[in-house]
Amino acid sequence: MSSSLHVLVKSLLVAGIVFGSVASAWAQSGPQAGYVVPVAGDTIKGIIDLGRDQRNAQLCYFRPGKGAEEVIYNPRQLKAYGTSDIQFESHSLPKAVAAEDTLSRAFLENVVRGPLSLYYMHNGEQERYFVAGYRPGELTELRIRTQQINRGAQSFLAVERGYRDTLANAVKTCPKASKQVPNLAFRMKDIERVVRAYNSCANPNDGAAGQLSAKRRSHLAVAPMVAVGVANRLTMGNGKANEPYNDTYQGNTYLAGGISLLYVPGLRGSGFSVQTGLMYERNRRFAKEYSYGSVTVAASALAVDYVQLPLFARYSFGHGLVRPYAEAGGALRVVTKLREDSYGNIYSSGRLLGGHNWGGASLGAGAGLSIGRSEGRQVQLGVRAEQGGGPSPYLAGSILESITVHASFPLNK
Repeated sequence: MSSSLHVLVKSLLVAGIVFGSVASAWAQSGPQAGYVVPVAGDTIKGIIDLGRDQRNAQLCYFRPGKGAEEVIYNPRQLKAYGTSDIQFESHSLPKAVAAEDTLSRAFLENVVRGPLSLYYMHNGEQERYFVAGYRPGELTELRIRTQQINRGAQSFLAVERGYRDTLANAVKTCPKASKQVPNLAFRMKDIERVVRAYNSCANPNDGAAGQLSAKRRSHLAVAPMVAVGVANRLTMGNGKANEPYNDTYQGNTYLAGGISLLYVPGLRGSGFSVQTGLMYERNRRFAKEYSYGSVTVAASALAVDYVQLPLFARYSFGHGLVRPYAEAGGALRVVTKLREDSYGNIYSSGRLLGGHNWGGASLGAGAGLSIGRSEGRQVQLGVRAEQGGGPSPYLAGSILESITVHASFPLNK
């Protein structure tokens, strides 16, 4: 692969991840199979409509079945609610040290359960973490405070990392956990690692205690992908068929294969995802004969290999084993080989193009099915239509159109 193509591949993959990260706040929403546990009564199964993190802490939207009326619960009405991927428990919040809490009770996401349990809540722009098991019978907040200090003409930001002191006291009997605290960042995966390390000390017989849980807020599935181009057309110039450079050429059925990357920001099982990757389209061939009666007076043929770099935003519907999705986006195509380029009439022969563009960009849309559980491997089956720039280097250019049927099976859960 050339250096320029390598840069294109890297740039598109980075763009996909950045785009997914920006959209992650919105990807938390969506109906999923779940349950609620009322303060009085047994567990009720149904459909949980998860909101963004901020809403999850304050309200639970629940339907006991499809078509049933939606019920909205607050933290005083439920003990817990959740799905197979995420669980929330209702807790009274400890009083804030420096400011008054607007919430006295909230649904907290359970990140780690054990001798020392870790809970998470997103309230507005603030991420908050709590531990249970440090002080018997109550939650303790892991706090971080920032304060702007002005001294004369100088101004600087002071950060008070009280969460490190709290965790240091909570895990002091476990050297494995204690040594991670001094430089601990205020983010979930790092705090979770410390809590799990402590739990593996407190309960060494639990083999899973020290293992980080599967990522629930982002997931990248890597999958081999194959595709068949069932419609393939090249329009050169104005397509009026008055000369070879202004004509429409129907193409062959072609094959493509490569690697698909499906990035799910937000919760596992949420609707929004971004599909990118690297595909090789082999021998996209276009040919046409010009006849007078039964005699062929001219013939054109063009065959091109492409490397394709797609970037499509997807949204899946439902929460079952089979989830339909719709997608929209685009792709870059880079010509890797000009297999055939010919034009001939009854008087002479030569090349149709005599050269070609490096590639082009396209826009497209599609639909398909995701088959499998959200926490496992999901087979992707779909159809996609695209239209974009073709290989003609002439001023009028060319348009490349395709409809592909594709399938992928992830290598990882």
